[in-house]
Amino acid sequence: AALLRGKGGPAWTALQEARRLAPEGHPHRERTQAKMCWLLGWAELQRGNLAEAGRCLAEAYGRAGGQSELELVILLAQARLAWVEAGPAGLGRRRPPGLELAQKARWIGERGGYVLHLADVHNLLAQMALDARSPTLAGRHAALAQQYATGEDPSFAYALALVEAKRLQAAIA
Repeated sequence: AALLRGKGGPAWTALQEARRLAPEGHPHRERTQAKMCWLLGWAELQRGNLAEAGRCLAEAYGRAGGQSELELVILLAQARLAWVEAGPAGLGRRRPPGLELAQKARWIGERGGYVLHLADVHNLLAQMALDARSPTLAGRHAALAQQYATGEDPSFAYALALVEAKRLQAAIA
């Protein structure tokens, strides 16, 4: 929850405690470690520790073992990292840093039907398109993000992704 709210510090602290408490010899240890590395990488990204974020995310991807949903969220985090690392130098570029990673995450999400993750992917793609000065493309991605976040029943919407999609649409207008 802290990561979704952009609070990398508290998330990092909780993850360190979870890592300490993780049982040895658990039958799903590799998957658990991959998730832990992904979450730590995401927390490090939010804390601004980009090199450590990259290390954690690379380890997570190596441990993911072809598990598509896990690969999707790791690729999305790696795309965010590449985009953040580029900083102002990445603005205005037709192919923003991290675009290929985000597109690969999108492909996995579409193939696997990971609707909520697709809302996050399209929000990132919308922000990248906005930064690349492609408002039409940004609008399409923001609309798709809103559609995925809302789903079939608006009372069960993915609120954080929906708020972000609406923020992006307002920035485009």
